[in-house]
Formats: sequence, C-alpha cells, structure tokens
Amino acid sequence: MHELSLIHGLLELITASAKVHDIKQVSLIRLVVGEYYGALPEALNFAFEAVTRDTICEGAVLELVATAGRELYVDYYEGD
Repeated sequence: MHELSLIHGLLELITASAKVHDIKQVSLIRLVVGEYYGALPEALNFAFEAVTRDTICEGAVLELVATAGRELYVDYYEGD
C-alpha cells in the first residue's frame, strides 16, 4: 500500500509548512490526484486517518480532487 507512505510524506510537508506559518491545527487539505498516478482514493482516506492521529492534522478534512493526469500534489491547506 504505497498510499500510506504518500500520506506520511504529505503530513511531513504540511507539518513543516504549518510551523513556518504558525498554524497550530490544520482543518482542510486539498490533494489533487491524477487517475494515472495509481493511488486509490479509499486507500488514501484510510491512510490519512491512520497517519494523522495525534498530529496537527488530526480531524482535518482530506479533500481529494481527481484529474485525468498523473499528478499528485497538495493544492491547498488551511488551519488556525
């Protein structure tokens, strides 16, 4: 399940960015996932729930935006 390592990396990036911007709690993450990237939405959601426990992203909404390409990137995140 490569989705677990993808979400783990995503969490590291967002956590580092949130610290720079003095964000204590992330409430929304918009992730763009290309159809041909090979990441399953259900597996991404499952991994997100597992990996974000006890982090600044716990309880955040993971919004997946599907595209027809091969991309995978964080389009946006927000928090307080």
